[in-house]
Amino acid sequence: GRAATGVAGVALEASEGGSRLFGSVDVEHAFSRETAVEVSDVGLSSQSEATRARFEVGGSVEWSGGRYALQGAARWATGARDYGGGMVFKVRF
Repeated sequence: GRAATGVAGVALEASEGGSRLFGSVDVEHAFSRETAVEVSDVGLSSQSEATRARFEVGGSVEWSGGRYALQGAARWATGARDYGGGMVFKVRF
């Protein structure tokens, strides 16, 4: 089964005209840190960090009355190889 987790965080957003910036910080706590499974009579287990922080920043901009838009975001979490991001270009006809 999945471990029980709790998350608390704060998000900030600012926008003006066709531009938007945002960011968030979350703190995640795993109440059960160990996961165990048995495969072919062999016990396997892993243990994760109890508490970690997640960070995300991003923004978007629109121009030509919203006909074109560019959006992007990046995220990173402590204690794990949890990072990534993306960028999207939108055209409305």
